[in-house]
Amino acid sequence: VDLGPSMDFGTAHCEKRDLAVSAAAAIGFLTARTGNRFGALLATPDDVEVIPARGGRNHLMATLHRLVTAPRAESGTVDLGAAIHRLGAYARRRGLVAVVSDFLEDPDTWAQPLRQVATRHTAIAVEIIDPRELSLTDVGLLTMVDAAYEHKEEFYIGSHPGGAHRVPQAPRPVRSSGGRTAGGHRGGDPGLGCRPPGPAHRPGLAARRGPVRGRPQGPRARAPRRLGGPLMDPKLEFVMPQRLWLLLAVVALAASYIALQARRSRYAVRFTNLALLDRVAPKRPGWRRHLPALLLLIALTGMVGAFAQPARMTRVPRERATIIVAIDTSLSMQATDVDPSRLVAAQAAANEFVDKLPARLNVGLVTFNGIAKVAVPPTQNRDELHAAIDQLRLGERTAIGEAIYASLDAIGVDTSDPGAGGDGTGDDPADDPADDDPVPARIVLMSDGSTTVGRPDAQAAAAAKRAGVPVSTIAFGTPYGTIDLEGQEGPISVAVNPEALAAIANATDGTAFTAETGAELQQVYDDIGSSVGYTTEQRDITTTFVGVSLVFLFGAAVLSQLWFSRLP
Repeated sequence: VDLGPSMDFGTAHCEKRDLAVSAAAAIGFLTARTGNRFGALLATPDDVEVIPARGGRNHLMATLHRLVTAPRAESGTVDLGAAIHRLGAYARRRGLVAVVSDFLEDPDTWAQPLRQVATRHTAIAVEIIDPRELSLTDVGLLTMVDAAYEHKEEFYIGSHPGGAHRVPQAPRPVRSSGGRTAGGHRGGDPGLGCRPPGPAHRPGLAARRGPVRGRPQGPRARAPRRLGGPLMDPKLEFVMPQRLWLLLAVVALAASYIALQARRSRYAVRFTNLALLDRVAPKRPGWRRHLPALLLLIALTGMVGAFAQPARMTRVPRERATIIVAIDTSLSMQATDVDPSRLVAAQAAANEFVDKLPARLNVGLVTFNGIAKVAVPPTQNRDELHAAIDQLRLGERTAIGEAIYASLDAIGVDTSDPGAGGDGTGDDPADDPADDDPVPARIVLMSDGSTTVGRPDAQAAAAAKRAGVPVSTIAFGTPYGTIDLEGQEGPISVAVNPEALAAIANATDGTAFTAETGAELQQVYDDIGSSVGYTTEQRDITTTFVGVSLVFLFGAAVLSQLWFSRLP
């Protein structure tokens, strides 16, 4: 929540700060569920106060109270970009992130951090607007003070004293982009405290109508596509649903039982001697006489369900697939913006990723800097992979395109361009009967930069697309990474380039991820492993229905024997 001096402005029914508190309260109460946690970061010109995320209504009310009672800043500006970046570093687990501000700062300072946060979380940007920021009334001579920058200036607002024309020396609009006022981007009533549909005044988002993301619109990082099958659907299905009509017979049997029990009361024997009746009449079993019948009806229901052949989608390990892990070993991987360094964190995450894959999957390793090489061909020997990952060495330059080609060669697919004439035989490799059931494959490419040498990314992505091999990319690192090289003065910036990697993923029907910490990288690998290492299959569960039905059937028989010495 932005608590800068500009949020203390208000000419309508309340100040912008009050609207910010209301927005935070609405988000808090709408998401207050068992297991959910609510926290806040209060951004002021001096510092960012962190309120740890906890569950419970009492903590939510205490957080809102802190928002209301937060001290007001007399001057200064809030570094919104740094606050959003800190928010992304604090919120490690995926969730809902809301940024509440008037966004008056330069969009170049906060747009990129907001996109980075949105690649991992569901992001909501709540822009607080006052009507007077969009239009000014005729008030004559007006002295305006910018609390953030302590700047004072006088303007004349309204009709010119010497004529009927508007004075051109109007104040610079509070909200502008490309020389236009914010009102030019908003078509609604300025008296309302909300925006109409359409792009905001932010130039980085004006051309987009989808959610904020740090990469082109494509497969979402929250729901990675599963290779070779649909998403797991736990819904129960029946292969022969028409047989479920037999449940009507079970219902009829239950209705007849209830009718018979009601009819028995009509044949009660009349005795005048109640003491004699108490001695000769046996004790009624009460509720116990109904329990065997109830168990029998449940067993019959289960038998009818089994007769309809029930099935459900089950997540099972892949029996055959090839996964190529491509790891960037350029010099930028020695940056320490990720603790302890990008390379060490990548090695630890890759080792754990390999261990969590099903044992029958073939996994290979490709390393690349200025050149790409197959360090370990696809194998089921995990020890060989661990040894190669632990011995990674850094080198100059980055060849992402060559890494994709090396990965395709390791998989054993043809990377030639059919438009170039193929092998000259005139045969189409797709017609080879041996390829009717190809082994599914995927490339998981982790890098922190963009291609500086070798074949272009687009050419390599086109080859992977033709081969039907999706490439999932991981942009690892932060925009603030630096390295020191001999012979170079000062640190060299090695900011991560998620856009280039996202373009590869989108072109190959893969999934693009971003990770700024070792924990985030491990989470990304877990998401990828669950999608490429497993598939969903329809499994028959008739035996489950039969087994449960037999349990209820035997229960009815045993209880009837114990209590009534007969079978139900």
